[in-house]
Amino acid sequence: MNKPTLFFILIIDIIIIIGMSYVVYNRYKQYNAPKIVKTEKNIVVPETVQVPVKQTRNILFQYRSSKAQDVSIIGDFNDWTPQPLTKDQKNLWKIVLSLEPGEYQYNFLVNGKVITDPNNRKKTVNNLRGFKSSVLSVKPLDDLSGHSESKEESNVQKK
Repeated sequence: MNKPTLFFILIIDIIIIIGMSYVVYNRYKQYNAPKIVKTEKNIVVPETVQVPVKQTRNILFQYRSSKAQDVSIIGDFNDWTPQPLTKDQKNLWKIVLSLEPGEYQYNFLVNGKVITDPNNRKKTVNNLRGFKSSVLSVKPLDDLSGHSESKEESNVQKK
């Protein structure tokens, strides 16, 4: 190729790069620019952005034992760090945790021994920790179709 042809190709490439940069910049500006809202008094105010609020559910975990001296709960929701349950006069150990919708694996830690939830039939075998875990599925509030708790939550809450 001769020099005029290479020069012509170079100019065309520069024009294409500038054109594409202009298109990308305008799209960026369009999507990231704050929305402007005019009020009744013609004051221009940027529109506020509403951040979706995460729905949390209060889940009651219970474990009944007259022989237990110390009961904690461990699971995905607390990074497997023991959280102690409180014991009432009827040997019922309880804790209420606020959980976001999702699926969680958990166990009770009773007198230092890891056990599954005896009232929850849904268990996992391979949890990469060397023991079986109970599984809890927390549904969003709007997915419950008028029920106050899902089937899995029912097992945990009504022990």
